[in-house]
Amino acid sequence: EKMKIVFYDGTYNKNFGSILPSEDIIQHIPKEEADICILEEPEHINWLKTPSTPWTTHFEHVVGIIHTNYLAYSSNFTIFSRLLTFLLKRFN
Repeated sequence: EKMKIVFYDGTYNKNFGSILPSEDIIQHIPKEEADICILEEPEHINWLKTPSTPWTTHFEHVVGIIHTNYLAYSSNFTIFSRLLTFLLKRFN
């Protein structure tokens, strides 16, 4: 079987410090090819919610790989960094 890697158009968002999609990603993947979806940094993709079908409805299986160290990010914030880091530790 073949594995297909699909890239999407995105733009850098200074407020988030991340690249976010600038289009509906799911529209590029036909339903008949939508078996397994592996999302790298899924939280970045989902910050900008497009009006398409949810990932778990479009694909048979969805896996997300998150490797951002949000504790490191939060500790570098200048405003409320101690509080934010404390709260994130509770969820981490």
